[in-house]
Amino acid sequence: MKSAIEFVFWLAVAGDAMALAMFLMLAMAAEPGVNGRYGFEVAGMFLIPACLLAAAVLVFTHSRSPAWRAVSLMLTAAPWVFVLALKARDAVDDRVYADAGGRSFFKAGAQREIAKAIAAGDDAAAAAKSRAADVNQPGYAGMTLLALVLGPQHPAPHRLQALRLLLDAGADPNHPVHDRLPLEMACRLGPEAVALLLEHGADPNRRTSGGAPVYFAATGLPVPVAVLKILIDHGADLRAVDRDGVTAPLKAAENENWHAVLLLLRSGTAWDQALLERVKARRQKQPDDDTVTELIRFLERRGAPLL
Repeated sequence: MKSAIEFVFWLAVAGDAMALAMFLMLAMAAEPGVNGRYGFEVAGMFLIPACLLAAAVLVFTHSRSPAWRAVSLMLTAAPWVFVLALKARDAVDDRVYADAGGRSFFKAGAQREIAKAIAAGDDAAAAAKSRAADVNQPGYAGMTLLALVLGPQHPAPHRLQALRLLLDAGADPNHPVHDRLPLEMACRLGPEAVALLLEHGADPNRRTSGGAPVYFAATGLPVPVAVLKILIDHGADLRAVDRDGVTAPLKAAENENWHAVLLLLRSGTAWDQALLERVKARRQKQPDDDTVTELIRFLERRGAPLL
């Protein structure tokens, strides 16, 4: 019995050591993070587990207490028990979410039937089933029907009607999925999808997982400037900044979305020195950009020192 326990212990130690060595090689081969600072990540993800593994080996080899040796064994075996538990959970999920067409995001029942009806463009069936179902109940990995419709896997011709029927059935336009808000996902789809969400109570000032107001998603490219206009008209806070203190016009300038910069400034957003530096750099890089020329004229009329 004792030899069997020791065999399991050293087998777990060997597996842990190989996994840590592989992680260290990948970390060393990876590109450095922002400003080359990734020491804390390596310390947290390699050094701490390595120290725990070393401590477990030390206790197991030097302690005569069965309790402490058992603790050491559990510590070294814990990562593999966790991996096996994940495998078992995935096997259960494969059965629970199995569908005739493969794997569904939803268990057998009303939500799966709604998803099928929406995918088939059968709005009448989807609307009828939605009235008797909780359309906000999350499925696999937190997926909701609303997020499924807003996602790239949904056929575009049916998207707006499907979005409307789900919102009419009570879908929450502010519920995040995979750390993304519905408005954040809708910005890439155009003004119609964004308008539908706003009409049903979506908050343009809700903070994303990245710490920015969700309407900042409309300052990127290739998001149409009409999307940003709708968000502003529905109460986007033009004084808001993200967690780094970046304003909406500066974010748009970082994305080189100069139409969005101009719209934000015309809507009343204040300019700052960081924005002016971006505008100057753009003018030097591309002096024939009509939008930037118009932007410079607007800023100069507001007293901005751009000359």
